[in-house]
Amino acid sequence: MGQQISVAAATTLSGRLVATLGEPLKGDFAATLEKTSISMIFPLPAAVMTANLIPIGLTRAREKALQSLATVVHEDRLFFQPQPSPNKTIEKLCELPGIGPWTAHYIAMRGYRDPDAFPHSDLGLLRALETKNGRPTQAELLAIAEAWRPWRAYAAMRLWVQPKILTATR
Repeated sequence: MGQQISVAAATTLSGRLVATLGEPLKGDFAATLEKTSISMIFPLPAAVMTANLIPIGLTRAREKALQSLATVVHEDRLFFQPQPSPNKTIEKLCELPGIGPWTAHYIAMRGYRDPDAFPHSDLGLLRALETKNGRPTQAELLAIAEAWRPWRAYAAMRLWVQPKILTATR
């Protein structure tokens, strides 16, 4: 949902998806959260697989990607189990329509807790390392990030939170 858009826009789309296809919280868990604004659960894959997502603001390509992911998760409940290696996880994700390296690395970083996943095409990361001479290319960013292995995901999170922190050392 958050590919090539701002965090705010992705949050808005996710909220619309939950409002449209999510289920209300019930039982003890709902009572625990009644003083919060949390009242719905994220839609199950079966609800997303065939839903028309254009009215909530998704593009056709993003709709297809989300539906493909929902279908694969619905058919294979173990889809999101970590693979034998982080690279296998990223390869498996990239096989899905609409899931490219940025998304696969982001999912590996956040969802699988892969400490070395690194979405090197991320505009925020490229901007964070910009100097008076310009932004690094994606290839240059990957080369710089080699020094951060096996903790590149931590470096990415730090750069997102505190951009320009490493610029002085470049």
